[in-house]
Amino acid sequence: MKITDRECLVNYLIYKALKNNNLKYLIIEAINELKKSKVLLPSIVTIENIIIEVRNYVDNEIFDVISTSVSNEQKKSLDILINVQSTEKKLNYPGFVKYQGSPHQMLSMQLRIELSIFAV
Repeated sequence: MKITDRECLVNYLIYKALKNNNLKYLIIEAINELKKSKVLLPSIVTIENIIIEVRNYVDNEIFDVISTSVSNEQKKSLDILINVQSTEKKLNYPGFVKYQGSPHQMLSMQLRIELSIFAV
């Protein structure tokens, strides 16, 4: 995948992620866009890394918009509501954790991912 292809895909996915930040949706959209552009499909890990990058960017943009439009008093109220220690905390996706375990744990994680995809 060329850098320009990657940049086009990232820009396309940012637009899509602002509408729907669902992982499965973004993977399907990425694959369809690459096929439509007649680009050789990269590995699924590469697509996942691009989507993680896009989701983090979108989360930061949303966080910045909310942060700038909310008063300090409202931020304190929100902190109390969501039990956050600091207003600087960024949104996280607990599903994206680097693998550090045994093969059994990897199979267990894979099964949970497959089950969550079918549950959506």
